[in-house]
Amino acid sequence: MRMIRLFPLVLIISCTEGKMSEPNASRNAHQPVAPYRLSAEDRARIAPSFDADSLEEFLQGNAPKSRAALLRKFQEQPAIQVNSVNGELTVPDISVLTHVSDPVLNEKLDKVWAAKWAHLSLEELERADQKRPGVKTALALKRAMPGNNK
Repeated sequence: MRMIRLFPLVLIISCTEGKMSEPNASRNAHQPVAPYRLSAEDRARIAPSFDADSLEEFLQGNAPKSRAALLRKFQEQPAIQVNSVNGELTVPDISVLTHVSDPVLNEKLDKVWAAKWAHLSLEELERADQKRPGVKTALALKRAMPGNNK
């Protein structure tokens, strides 16, 4: 008789220095996991410094059960609130998503962040910290604009 030992599959999600890594977040990041569109209400709550169309594309590549939590990372959050009865503070989640381990999804995530830097000039983008999410993409987009010969 042959015995087979099975080991449980464990998905490890780590979060360090604002970087979240979720191995195998998508089965095939080149194609949407399932059709997904942001509702008008969700789109309206996205912080103005993020690109909503790019965010929608990024979310399409993620598992449906993860999308709501990921979306909240890019939506405007209510300010700290004080309960008028007992004085307790309610602090919103202020975490952000800056990196995922899947290279295709990470490229899509970078496009979401690129809008944050779009207001900077070509020279300012060249001097900016290239390790920040979206800076390299914003720089490439700025260089591709007519009149920027670099």
